[in-house]
Amino acid sequence: AVLPPLIGTLVICLLNFSALYSVLLPAHCHGGNCAPHAPEFAASAAQAAVVVAIMVTAAAVVLSLPVKTLVHGLRRSRLARQLCRPVAARENQGYRVVDSDQAIAWCDGLWLPTIYVSRGLLERLPEADLAIVLAHERAHARRYDNLSRLILDWATRLWPRRVRQLLAGDFATAAEQACDAIAAEAHGGAERVAQLIESLGSSAEGNARRRAAHWHAGVVDARLNALRRINARAQPAALAPWVALLSLWLTSSYLLTLAAHSLLEWSGH
Repeated sequence: AVLPPLIGTLVICLLNFSALYSVLLPAHCHGGNCAPHAPEFAASAAQAAVVVAIMVTAAAVVLSLPVKTLVHGLRRSRLARQLCRPVAARENQGYRVVDSDQAIAWCDGLWLPTIYVSRGLLERLPEADLAIVLAHERAHARRYDNLSRLILDWATRLWPRRVRQLLAGDFATAAEQACDAIAAEAHGGAERVAQLIESLGSSAEGNARRRAAHWHAGVVDARLNALRRINARAQPAALAPWVALLSLWLTSSYLLTLAAHSLLEWSGH
């Protein structure tokens, strides 16, 4: 998801600093200059101003959309803090209590995540099960999953809606499975966590749909299957996807640099 802006940034750097890509771009001549060089433009100042204005306007429109999402999230966080005031805020235990009959818990915030637990959940769960829920939410906080989800949303803002939904759903499911595994390792194993997820499944799934419309309805089943399949033990990260991403990044940057140089000079003339 973040490859396009990374590739674009690298291409711009390469195009403007010819020494960086002298080994990538074959030498060609412009008058007495027969070497890799930054693109040469013959456009007038008025034409350049129009192009810059269009680019700035387009960037402002694109950036305004995720900013609205961020503002909405900040308002939701402020409301959650206000709802905690009539009820004891158990700061010393690492979470805040929301006065709600629903059995829900969630992690909110980007840089300094806060864990919220409803009064209904506290009344319903024994201490041992509550410890599992808290371990799961603390794992979200340590992993900065909310921040990652926001970055993913920003990076794919211009993607087709269906593709964005699938990607966001995959991310949400993977994050839940990772936090389940962490909770299971700390509190009694996969089967115990699976039983708790089943007992709270309908509430958690409904809350997931309200908080993130991209989460698909099968998230609970996916979490249970993952717990029972790998017995809640995290697998080592595969090296192949990272190698593939690095190769795609470098290859795309190189090819786009070759194409962009010629295109920019053609459009400038």
